[in-house]
Amino acid sequence: MALQIGDHIGVSNLSTVSSIRESVLPRSLEGSAFVVLDGAGSVGSALCEQLLDQGATVSAIVRRESTVPVSLQNRLSNVAFADASVPERLEAEIASAIERLGRIDGLANCIGTLYPRRGEVTSVQEFEETLRVNVSASSATLRACLQPMRKSGGSIVFCTSTTADFDVSPNHEFVAAAKSAVTNLAMAAAASNARFGIRINTVSPGPTKMKPPGSTGRDIATLPPADSGHLTDQVIKAAARMVSFLLHPDSSFITGANLNINSDPYSLMKPSGPI
Repeated sequence: MALQIGDHIGVSNLSTVSSIRESVLPRSLEGSAFVVLDGAGSVGSALCEQLLDQGATVSAIVRRESTVPVSLQNRLSNVAFADASVPERLEAEIASAIERLGRIDGLANCIGTLYPRRGEVTSVQEFEETLRVNVSASSATLRACLQPMRKSGGSIVFCTSTTADFDVSPNHEFVAAAKSAVTNLAMAAAASNARFGIRINTVSPGPTKMKPPGSTGRDIATLPPADSGHLTDQVIKAAARMVSFLLHPDSSFITGANLNINSDPYSLMKPSGPI
């Protein structure tokens, strides 16, 4: 059954994700060229490893404060630095990476922030920063690579969104607004560019609480921003595998979909009734 634009696909069993990649993606990507944004991040670096292992040429764009993992330093075609909060700079670096590669078969945007805070204590500056790093950076991604991809098609995957874009969770007001904007941007772009053979999808990893419900640990509402949400190693690997799958030509039947990855039993799931 073909997936329709706007479909949400939940993946709660991560062994399913692993089996998808192992059974569907044995084919080499030799000769293919990809750009990975935030290639030094947790999901981004895992994705670079997977693409390189399949024979692809990969160019990474990393945040200025990031350090490229040692395992990738001699394998990447090129590494560029860009501040994700400056969309114009990011757009220019993406265009340069595509020019150096000589072609572009796929791009994965793994840049994003997740700092849940109560709405009344979130400043205008913090909200604008959240929008720039998530929404404006995603817009820059599309502006930089859509035109080159219209020549021969390709795949764009945003691993910038999270399940916060549709799950009602405490203290996620502005995060939810930014993540929803990324998802809807991707859905609309998928509809606009399907006729050019360009596939655009999102992968939404789920944030997890630091402590399970009922524990004596601090509640997420009281945690500092840097500790308020994180991805388990299992979710990181699953997210990278799913992005790799969507970049692969064998997933040519999928566009305009939002694939949700959330296996933690204590994840911030949508409540059954009013909060």
